[in-house]
Amino acid sequence: MQRQIILAFFVTGAVFACDSARAEPNGYKFSERIHADLPEFTFTLIPAQSAEDSPTTITTIAVAADGKEIQTIADFSATPLIDVEKNVLEGFVVEDLNFDGYKDLRLIEFLPAGPNVPYLVWFYDAGQNRFIATNLFADIPSPEVDVLNRQIVSRWRNGAAEHGVSYYKYENSRLILVRETSQTHVDESRFRLVVRELQNGVMVEVKNELVDIGPLDD
Repeated sequence: MQRQIILAFFVTGAVFACDSARAEPNGYKFSERIHADLPEFTFTLIPAQSAEDSPTTITTIAVAADGKEIQTIADFSATPLIDVEKNVLEGFVVEDLNFDGYKDLRLIEFLPAGPNVPYLVWFYDAGQNRFIATNLFADIPSPEVDVLNRQIVSRWRNGAAEHGVSYYKYENSRLILVRETSQTHVDESRFRLVVRELQNGVMVEVKNELVDIGPLDD
């Protein structure tokens, strides 16, 4: 069982929960309803126009609803997963990231060599009817939304020997680390498991032990 737990970190760290869309003449188009009381939104991700930039670099997101342009998101540069030959883009996700009932936007900023994928994030502001950039996720790679526990979960790896999971909750409009587990390989038969939890505003180590991996199941 312990061996299965370790392998799960390697597998899930490489999985992206992303939507995909084919290219149209003006960019890659996605449609999504971000709230039951709002019309369907259309998001067009537009590649860089400069000849110096790669055709896989996205620099603009045009937002529209009911056939009317709502907003143009610019002043960023991202290189998500784009298959130029098939004209397909992956790595753009529309989901509620701050648990306010409205779906937000996240886009892969670039694809690193490892599984720690950085995202650019924009929160939807219902009062302004606009998506606003936030840096709350700047240090949170590969974020996942845990709707049941209202948490943001980040599965990460630090080199070949260490990997773990971090859990964040919102507090006063900030993302606060509330729990973190890590596994560090000691040798072929053991790893060190460390668990830290937030207690009275301080991260406290609540577990630190060597775990035997054991033989693989037949």
